[in-house]
Amino acid sequence: MKLSCILIVEDDVIIAKAFAHYLIQKGYENIKIARTFSQAIACINEFSIDIALLDINLNEKNSGIDLAKILVKQENIPFVFISSHFDDETIERARATHPNGFLTKPINKDTLYTTLEMISLNSRDADDVLIIKDGYSTIRLDIRKILFIEADHVYVNIYLENKNAPILVRNSLQNLEQLIHSSDFIKIHRKYLIHTKKVEKYNSSKVFINGTELPIGTTRKKNALKLLGSL
Repeated sequence: MKLSCILIVEDDVIIAKAFAHYLIQKGYENIKIARTFSQAIACINEFSIDIALLDINLNEKNSGIDLAKILVKQENIPFVFISSHFDDETIERARATHPNGFLTKPINKDTLYTTLEMISLNSRDADDVLIIKDGYSTIRLDIRKILFIEADHVYVNIYLENKNAPILVRNSLQNLEQLIHSSDFIKIHRKYLIHTKKVEKYNSSKVFINGTELPIGTTRKKNALKLLGSL
């Protein structure tokens, strides 16, 4: 999917225009901006939108999550949530709409571009392949060979079978979680997304993959142990 038309739904006009200016510089020439829920609906009805950047908090009755539900139900348009803060409750409500990614303000422009490029690339490939951008290079990864993925500030480390060093990617763990279309991956900690079929052993507080000990987060323990126990 080539992203020909991008809709930015953001009530802060300065932020919206900054996003638009940067994306135009990167070659995305057709950018639409909506500051309100109603303006966003009008853009969706009038233009052929390829992807939407949705601010969750629009400071009005309807939120970005409400708009996402319409995108899913009526238009099947991919979308990325943007917000100044993603608490657990908001993430769960947002995740129920099956977004293509999450971006936290202040948003790094390179991360924004990489996120859009990876969504575009992965939309046209097989479910067992993850395509990532590494600088100017595009890498196709067999997700069956991924051991686990680790968040590292504004980067993620992707650990693979038979590789001594991880692949470093400028993106978020949340975004890669959305791009991997496999129930074999679960998030056991805010920093770790694991491939359950690669788990060698586990207990109530940690899992072991390829000899590496990974912690299970307190808030994810119940769900993680339930899923691991069903394997």
